[in-house]
Amino acid sequence: MKAMWRFGPCLFLALTGCSITNQGAVDYRYSRPGTEAATLSSKYVSAAKAKNALKTGDPVTITLKQVYINQLTEFKTPLRYVRFEPTTGDVAIIASACESPCKRNFGPEGLRNSKVIFYSNDVRERQFLNLSNLQGIYGPISYTGKPLKIDLYMIELDESGEQIKQLLSNLATLGQTFYPPAHPAATVLTTLADTFIRDDQDDNIFTYSFDLIAHRSDDGILNPNTAYLETGNYILVRSENRERAVPWDNLGFNTPTGRLVYRKDNCVNASEPNPSCYFTDSSYAVLEINKAASAIANTNDEQQVLYSTLRQQIEQASASAPLSTEKIDALKEELTSIDIRNQSVSALSRIEGSQPDSAQRRAATLSFVTLWSDTDKVVAAKDADMVATRFNSILVGCTGISEQQMIAYHDEVKHRAITDKASLLNTLNTCTLR
Repeated sequence: MKAMWRFGPCLFLALTGCSITNQGAVDYRYSRPGTEAATLSSKYVSAAKAKNALKTGDPVTITLKQVYINQLTEFKTPLRYVRFEPTTGDVAIIASACESPCKRNFGPEGLRNSKVIFYSNDVRERQFLNLSNLQGIYGPISYTGKPLKIDLYMIELDESGEQIKQLLSNLATLGQTFYPPAHPAATVLTTLADTFIRDDQDDNIFTYSFDLIAHRSDDGILNPNTAYLETGNYILVRSENRERAVPWDNLGFNTPTGRLVYRKDNCVNASEPNPSCYFTDSSYAVLEINKAASAIANTNDEQQVLYSTLRQQIEQASASAPLSTEKIDALKEELTSIDIRNQSVSALSRIEGSQPDSAQRRAATLSFVTLWSDTDKVVAAKDADMVATRFNSILVGCTGISEQQMIAYHDEVKHRAITDKASLLNTLNTCTLR
């Protein structure tokens, strides 16, 4: 009766789709590398205990290590009842990660600002998803020391036609292949997610958002415990019963399998735990945050290769499941805008990191002014604002520039209307940064 009460209203809407939002109560714990018996650590710790904290400049990467699905929202079809088959659903894993300052939205808008990193049209209840260590959530990119925002969603899709399946499959492939924000794919993947994840027909079965902050050398013993950005495994567990806490004290993290197990003999440290060891009472996801060997090089050549490859993949996806011409054109324009933005920001970073009037400074300055002055290529307002903000952060550190000059240069760069290129080149080439 309980199951019929929960799904009853949607039985009459089966042909048109019905949204069921049942996110449960989600919480997480942290598995610190090297911890005895893979103990699950608290979310919030003192600075002294954050032994694996990432520092400014470290290349950071976030992967989706494991996902376990305990329960789906969709009711079993009559045919499956006759065949004694279990409930099967179409599930998409959607994630977003960005370093502040960046915009975060909640609810349907949060989904639209995220990207699909996994999709399957054959998920059954009480199974681990067919994935391992997917590299698509974030990085590798150098950490700049700002709070890192992470959002994770699991969506059960009601619409399971061949067109949607093909599009989501391509979407998940793109999400795994191109790492935001180092490459110009992030916003494009977001745009595609907005097109195919529809809050009026799809079921949100798991949602969680959290921030991790940088460890500071001056964090003293009087500071409150908080969530530091550390390397290790972050286990996000969904409880169907929102009044009952996850039994964290009875659980441990088995590092050889990357799965939650009960804290008893031959479970936590076993290389292949007995099936009875595994915790399967709730759906959960495991994110791994790691220090990469290096950040992805952000060279113009590599950007162009990625740019061309991504455009080709989008066009192939549209051939198997048609997108409108307007949508394809909009995606291509967005790619171009992001590419110009990234190249410009990269040039500004090289300006900031070089000596005045050096060969490196002159080359970076020429690259920036030439690219940003090419108004034949359209740049979106949000990308222009990002470049202008980055340019302004360098300009305010330049010696020998009046406030009036700063305002004039900033406005020209923001609107891509540089009136005196020679003057701007000379200013950026020769100024000493404070």
